[in-house]
Amino acid sequence: MSLAKKFQPHCPALGCSGGHADRLHEVSLEQIEIPQVILARKRDTDNQIWRCSYCGLVWLQKSTSRPGFDPLPLGYYTNLEFAPVYNAFKIREGNKANYPSRRPWHNLKKAKR
Repeated sequence: MSLAKKFQPHCPALGCSGGHADRLHEVSLEQIEIPQVILARKRDTDNQIWRCSYCGLVWLQKSTSRPGFDPLPLGYYTNLEFAPVYNAFKIREGNKANYPSRRPWHNLKKAKR
């Protein structure tokens, strides 16, 4: 019998290959200077700021979810400079909260109800 799959914390950036759980760190606004224009995109439920030390991505997320799950990417912080990303930024499908079922017939059953 196979074990149930669990979410493994990792960087939500699509191109980051080394951002595993040991490289994700919760940071504060005092540590990283993020412009107020970028922080204005914050959702009501987002109250933690995380950073991947491998690629430098900074994102917001809920405090109740695991690191990297359902993120709101803000930008990259490297060499003491912040470079914002915008809505077109792609994150991994596994990090999204509402990804479609891997079994398409499951979606049809839900639609019929």
